[in-house]
Amino acid sequence: MNIVQIIAALRKFGNYLAGLFPSLVHVVNFLFKPLRKVVDNPLVAPWWSKLTKNKSVQSVWKIVERFYWRTYSSNRMDLAAAPPETVALLRPLFQMCAILCLLIPLTQYTLWPVEIEAFSGFKGIAPGWSVILWMLCLPGAWAALLTGAARSNRVAFMVAASSASYFLITCVVLLPRSYFNALAPLSILISLIYCEHRLRDADSRGSTVLGMINALVCGIAAGIPLIILTPIRPFLGTRINLPGPVISIGGGALLGAILGLACFVSARRFKLPAVPYSDQPANEKIEEAPQNSGMALNAWSVTIVLMIFLFAGLMRGSLAQSGSELISSLALTNNYFWPLWYFMGVGILHKINKSSKTIASAIADVLPQQVFKPLLITTLAISLITAFSEKICFALSLSTNQFSSTVLPFFYAIYSASKPYIWSSPLNTLTVHWFTTVLLFDLILVVVLSIQKRLTNEALIRLLFLNTFAFLLIWEYVFQLSSFARTPTHSVVVLFLFAVGLLWLIHTVGWDLSSKSSPAWPSAGRLAVYGGIATFAILDIHARSACKDFKLMNELFLTMFHGVIDVGLPYYFLVWATNRLGKLPVKISTTLGLFCLGAVASFIFNVLEKFAGAGWSTSALAQIVNLQTESLRTAGTIDIDLAIPPIWFFVRAVIYVGLLTIVYLLSRKKISDTENSSKTMLFVLVAFASGIVSFSNTFVELPLPAEARAFLAPCHQSLLFNCNLIQSYVAYWVPALIFGISQLYSKDNSIKIFLLCTPLAVAAHFLISWSFAQTEIYCRAAGSFYTLIAILCGVFVALVGVALRRVTPDDAFAQQQQDKKQTKAVILTPRTLLTLIAVAEIILIPIAVTQTNLKFNNFSLAPLTHKVTIPTTWQQQNNPNTAQEETTTTFTRKAATGGTSILQIGTVDSAAQGTKELLKRLFVAAANSGRYQNLAVIAIEPWNKYYPNALACHFSYELPQTKPPVTMAGLSVLVPRTDKLTEFYTLHTSPSEIDREQWEMAYTINNLEK
Repeated sequence: MNIVQIIAALRKFGNYLAGLFPSLVHVVNFLFKPLRKVVDNPLVAPWWSKLTKNKSVQSVWKIVERFYWRTYSSNRMDLAAAPPETVALLRPLFQMCAILCLLIPLTQYTLWPVEIEAFSGFKGIAPGWSVILWMLCLPGAWAALLTGAARSNRVAFMVAASSASYFLITCVVLLPRSYFNALAPLSILISLIYCEHRLRDADSRGSTVLGMINALVCGIAAGIPLIILTPIRPFLGTRINLPGPVISIGGGALLGAILGLACFVSARRFKLPAVPYSDQPANEKIEEAPQNSGMALNAWSVTIVLMIFLFAGLMRGSLAQSGSELISSLALTNNYFWPLWYFMGVGILHKINKSSKTIASAIADVLPQQVFKPLLITTLAISLITAFSEKICFALSLSTNQFSSTVLPFFYAIYSASKPYIWSSPLNTLTVHWFTTVLLFDLILVVVLSIQKRLTNEALIRLLFLNTFAFLLIWEYVFQLSSFARTPTHSVVVLFLFAVGLLWLIHTVGWDLSSKSSPAWPSAGRLAVYGGIATFAILDIHARSACKDFKLMNELFLTMFHGVIDVGLPYYFLVWATNRLGKLPVKISTTLGLFCLGAVASFIFNVLEKFAGAGWSTSALAQIVNLQTESLRTAGTIDIDLAIPPIWFFVRAVIYVGLLTIVYLLSRKKISDTENSSKTMLFVLVAFASGIVSFSNTFVELPLPAEARAFLAPCHQSLLFNCNLIQSYVAYWVPALIFGISQLYSKDNSIKIFLLCTPLAVAAHFLISWSFAQTEIYCRAAGSFYTLIAILCGVFVALVGVALRRVTPDDAFAQQQQDKKQTKAVILTPRTLLTLIAVAEIILIPIAVTQTNLKFNNFSLAPLTHKVTIPTTWQQQNNPNTAQEETTTTFTRKAATGGTSILQIGTVDSAAQGTKELLKRLFVAAANSGRYQNLAVIAIEPWNKYYPNALACHFSYELPQTKPPVTMAGLSVLVPRTDKLTEFYTLHTSPSEIDREQWEMAYTINNLEK
């Protein structure tokens, strides 16, 4: 953290405390009173007023405030605005969070040391007073979560009760059984009574049925730990001749069902004090009752019961045992809060969006209108030349004609001038390289707008906003990506500032969201749930900082980063559509529900894909699941290499289109009579498709056994924005858009049109996914892969443009342009967008055809007993050493950068310990040979997806005979063919060529005789 970030974090914490302790505001105002007197001085006041009202100063201050000195007072917590019934619950929770943050620096002093060992294997030493604090805070967090869920709806409470049952068991699971352990399920039963009392409806049969289901589920969740954790279990074991699991689970379920139904009856007979709450209509008479008695009574009852439960466990064991189990329970609990971290990670888009608007509006206000257009166009031209200066200099340096020699000094001067700011930093270089695509798009837009005579200041302001947004988005992504590649400097102070910043982030996001209300989620319930989740998060940070487990920061940021990868594209697509259309024809809650429904459907696709990879054999599927489970437990990854048969892509296309049809038919019944039903259907289908594709590329934590999680997990997890992820989205979005557009353009017989589009949708999904899987390696090796992906994205954008023409016709855009109140200028109308896409496709398709011309030959090599597929560009070298010729064949070719690439193919004796041991021996021998200066292994990865048991190693070294030393990149692949012989394929090339040439190697290995 730099000094600006440190000051910002402390100011955030100060404003958080000011919301909890309003008296602090008066203290701060008293301290700043002398400064206010200076500003209000008659000699200073006119100048100060003139300065603050200056338009340029206001614009500049917007940027300063946005990035350096934001006013946080507007986001202070106001408990007076919360429902009265929640204040007695929320205030101590938020005060607890503040105390936990303040005490983080003190955890570095290990007074009263306690040895902690988590279930994950982590070991540390924590101060005893901190462990006691965990035991005091954890009951409050669970009490708030149970109370808030009980106050909201039955489904949420069933989830909260089941979670509490599971996670509270982990707090005492290694301690001796005791009847005190019955207090944990008792807290669930207490909250069940409160839940059914609040949500009861005597006049509704449906409410009674749901209440009984709620009572049975929550009763069973309480009954099972009641049997397992208490002496009841061994007592029943001596009386009943049944297997242990039957007694524990079956007996617990039976006892829990009885207790749950008893609580259900009690909640309907007995009456708790009625309290006024925020969701009650203003004109309805409020019953007189003690304030805060409902939620506060339940929350404090549960808190006291759970405190006794935890401290009774402490009496049966030791502080070290209790602390170890508590920190394990906290880590497990926060793992299942990934939706929260996903939401906060995606919130980065909101932050970038607001920052971009601030910058664009500030620049527009500062610059005079007369110079705005020429200055912005000049800036675009300079940025474009600067961004391409490195590539242009490199291309011109390889040419020997007169024109290149004349132009090269000009571009080299630009490159040299920008080198200290851009090309000397890998982070800046990568950002600029990605941003060049945006600048090229800007150039096209400026030309198009000029031809259309629409190159106005308003359009340029909009373009400036989009450029700023794109640059900040790329910068943030590259920065987060690079941050995982280096080890940050950790300390308790850094963790304290991190906790403070995270607390403010949770507060700003959670308070606004929780203050809203709906029938299923009243604000009182939302705020209690939010308070519980915030306490869990801060308590986990405090506990792990006390144990000196500093990897927590990386874990949380990695989860938020994954949130951007997993749901960032559909979320931003939704935000873009909202900004473009003004108001969506479908509710956000409905969109979220359909997205979650698609996420559930993705689990079905994951299972079926592995089933197809197993050859439709249940026994082989079980082996794959076991392999994935073992990989998950040992390496923390789910990635496995399977040979997916082509028929699976067709089966998946049919199932996917079938699911879209079911969603269409069910939705049509509800929206057929509503206004804009066709527009609504478009967003319904896209939301469902987005849920499937988002969770088909990621592994999420679910409260299930490891085997079940591996069973539902995909074969691979996308950790970055790459072409594989984009292809997945296009493959799922295109069929949904085809169906949605068919409804937009069909006035009559919409069902008939939908059915007619079914074969087209099936074909689109099948062709996109199948062709990608079959041709990816070859197209990457040929260098046409990115061009083909651009063509594929063009098809998607064209479909979006077609949909926009119907959703927002051109005349609506014209009206928007004429409306003086309209602040946003539409840069591209749907017609212009479609025209540009058509032109781009016409240009890109021939380029892709020209690029896809890499030819391979089958070579018969002396050391091998089979043919090898190698590009024809390689030239075989004659080796005068007869002995070496029998085991190694060398190929060479001139690289595009001017150097020489070398490919060596041969055989070596296999190692009895396996391929990894053989690789180790070969590299030790290479390092000791003296031919490879500064030899370093970059990465080792299995290449099972190309050949069974193949192993690839990326390495680098320097050529010692060159001054300065030339860095070379290499790739060596070991392919075990028999028990005695292993084939090796080793590539030596320049770092700039390795990305493409490794795909040639992959194609060669993939085509070996199996």
